[in-house]
Amino acid sequence: MLPASARRWRAPLVLAALWALCAALVVGKAVHVDDPVHLAIAEHILRDPLHPMRAEVFWGAAPAPAHELNQPHLLFYVFAGLLALGASIGGLQLLISALSLLALTATYRLVRDATGRAGDGLFAAAALGLGPALAPSQNLMTDVPLLALSTVALAALAASPTDRRGPSGALLGASALALACLVKYTALVLLPILAWWLWRHRREARCALAIPLAALVAWSLFNLWDYGDVHLLGRRIAVREDAPDALSIVGLTVGRAALWVLTLGAIAPLSLAFAHRAAARFGGRRLLVGAALGLPLLTAGGQLVAAIGPEVLRGEPLALSFSRGLFFLNGALVLALAASAARRGWATPSTRLFAGWALATALFVVVLSPFVAVRHVLLVLPPLLALLLADPDEPPRAPAAIAALALSLALGLGVGVADHRLAGAYRALPERLEGELAPADRVLYVGHWGFQHYAAEAGWEPYVPGRTALGRGDVLVRPRNVDQPSFTPADAARLRLRRAVVLDATPLELLRTMTSRLGYYSVWHGLPFTPTLEPLDHVELYDVVEATVSSTSPPRR
Repeated sequence: MLPASARRWRAPLVLAALWALCAALVVGKAVHVDDPVHLAIAEHILRDPLHPMRAEVFWGAAPAPAHELNQPHLLFYVFAGLLALGASIGGLQLLISALSLLALTATYRLVRDATGRAGDGLFAAAALGLGPALAPSQNLMTDVPLLALSTVALAALAASPTDRRGPSGALLGASALALACLVKYTALVLLPILAWWLWRHRREARCALAIPLAALVAWSLFNLWDYGDVHLLGRRIAVREDAPDALSIVGLTVGRAALWVLTLGAIAPLSLAFAHRAAARFGGRRLLVGAALGLPLLTAGGQLVAAIGPEVLRGEPLALSFSRGLFFLNGALVLALAASAARRGWATPSTRLFAGWALATALFVVVLSPFVAVRHVLLVLPPLLALLLADPDEPPRAPAAIAALALSLALGLGVGVADHRLAGAYRALPERLEGELAPADRVLYVGHWGFQHYAAEAGWEPYVPGRTALGRGDVLVRPRNVDQPSFTPADAARLRLRRAVVLDATPLELLRTMTSRLGYYSVWHGLPFTPTLEPLDHVELYDVVEATVSSTSPPRR
């Protein structure tokens, strides 16, 4: 047994080591996925801090005002403040890294207080910090800040019934939740949980509910003054542009629920730690038979869909269909273990809080989010870990816990390094193409995400369908795997493919976060992470062979 002095330092040292690993995978990473649009909003706030929603951002088919995007702007105001102080992108990444540390620390305290064992808290923090969900999600986006603030709120509320210091825990939880609501609207679904908790367990602190409500009212009034509408009421829900009928809505919701379970299974290697509990509770032989039957059936179903389903799914390798089935079964197992733990500990108020918190967060993503992504499912890991570890019957055994953390580390490093290098490939692309594009009259590009940031930085001009006038001698650069608007038919006829530049992969990009089917950042047709060594992307270079008919000629570089 460790001496008391060593035990005192064990938790800070483990948390510091986890944070160092997460920080190493984000600081210095290229701008990636939604980062450019968030930077654009922050830069607009620097110029016009009282009208953030009037920022014009190009993040779809054409430039549009920022209020058409889904996120509130608290994080972007923080970015703007750091930029005003001279911070670089690396400085903003350090902020996100610090919020990862806050999330890890809050998870540790949440589980430690729930179980009364510091070792359980450290296991939970390690399962979160080492796994394949947190580290790659540390972009300049809202999800890690939301994770940190919501976990702080949950930990404060869970500790508040035994807090001898009065209503301070409830006030801290409500304040953290108010900030979370202004970072991302996903936190709104937690307000009913907060209200129930205060009414049942902290009646003297019921006034704390006014904190997030007042924050939302103030934000909405600011929206009305800024651009004449309430941003919260105008967020987009469905991914379809047309108005779906009732059957389509049901099908979309069921599909998102299945994808949510699959994604949870992909990011929860922590289930290994509870293998003995699963065997004792559900029957080891029954689980083996279920896996032996279910995995081949799910794999065969994936192959059938790949053969006769949508074009984007055609030709899926057997290994990917197998991975899809494995992830889904693991996600179902984690949910079954969590439901069993909730049932056994239901008499405990904190168990009901953890279950309600996790369920509300999951329902928001399944019912209201435009799509499912790893960063969305990441939010349920702290309450799920608290549920699993607070189970009154069976703590994880040491060998199984070590195996779970070892697998988490292997997957977390693989996915984190692959995503870091994928982002870097788009950062290096303008320099790689510089010699070939130098003779062009003008270089245009089509595509968003991190590629957009570095293309604009290189002086390339964005192609906007229906607005950009093409000129003979122009060259247009188009990565296939990057989200982008489509060419107009008239412009497509004016383009001739010169060649496709292949961005080759190495073994370091084996656990790919994004392929031609997307994946980690949108789990519609791809897997949360895909084992593949196919090229990172194919970048097409087009020559403009016929100028757009216009009264004015296009500008030249």
